[in-house]
Amino acid sequence: MLNLKKLLYLIIAIPFLIILIWLFAVPTSLIHERIIDAIAGPAGSNVEVTISDLKKGVLLSLHADKVEVKSNSVSALTLNNLSAHISPHHFFQGRPAILLKGNVGDGDLRAVLFLSREGSMKIENASIDAITYLDHYGISGKGNIFSETTFNLENESADISLEIPDLDLNESVQVIPFADSLKKIQGRLLVKGNRIEVNSFSLEGAKGYARLEGLINNGHMNLKLEVMPQLDKLTPLESMLIGKYIVSPGYYVIPIKGPLLL
Repeated sequence: MLNLKKLLYLIIAIPFLIILIWLFAVPTSLIHERIIDAIAGPAGSNVEVTISDLKKGVLLSLHADKVEVKSNSVSALTLNNLSAHISPHHFFQGRPAILLKGNVGDGDLRAVLFLSREGSMKIENASIDAITYLDHYGISGKGNIFSETTFNLENESADISLEIPDLDLNESVQVIPFADSLKKIQGRLLVKGNRIEVNSFSLEGAKGYARLEGLINNGHMNLKLEVMPQLDKLTPLESMLIGKYIVSPGYYVIPIKGPLLL
C-alpha cells in the first residue's frame, strides 16, 4: 500500500516531471509549427502567421515577442509581447485553462481558453491603427477599440461585441456617407462557421446616425446601411451620393452586396 509520505512525494514529483519534459523533451520548433497550423488552418488557406522569438518557460508557459497575421499576403493584425500559461485559478476549480496576454498596439488583450476549446477574449484600448488590414481599404484614423468575445472552437462559433467610443477617421469610407464625421461605433457580430451575422451596428456622428445590419455568408455580403442624416450638415456631394437611396424624408437605405475581400 502506498503510504502518505510516498503519496506526497509522488504528488510533488509529477509537476516537476512535466516541467522537465516540457523544457527539454518538447522542441520549441515543434510548438512553433503546431501554433502556426492551428491559427492558419489547412494547407491552401489564405491566412499566414509569423511568430518572432518564441520561447518556452517554466510551468508550461510560452512567450513570443511578436505574432503577425496576414490575409492574402496583406498584414491584418500584429500582436506584441504575447504570453500564454496555465491558469492556476481555473485549474483548482477543476476547469484547466490557458491564459493568454499581450498587446494590440497600445492596448491590452486578455483571453482564456479552456480544454473544452471554449473561452473568452477581452480587448481594451487597442488603437484602430493596430488593425493594419484597414489600410488595405484606405481607412486610417484614431480611436480605441473595446471588445469582448465568447467563442467555441469546437463548433466554430463566436459572439463578439465591439465599441469604438472616440472614433476619428482621417479618410472617408466610400460606401458610408459622412464617415469622416463619425465619432462612435458599437455593435455585435455573431459568427457560426462561414456565416457572420452583423447585428445592428450603430454609427453616430456630427452629421447624423447610421445602422448597419445583415449577413456575410461564405465571404459574400448581403448587408443594408440605414442612414438618418442631418440634411443641413451634409455637403452637396454627400447629399448627391445618398439621394438615390431615399426611402422617406430623412431616411435612406443603402444596400451593400458582393464579395468581402479578406
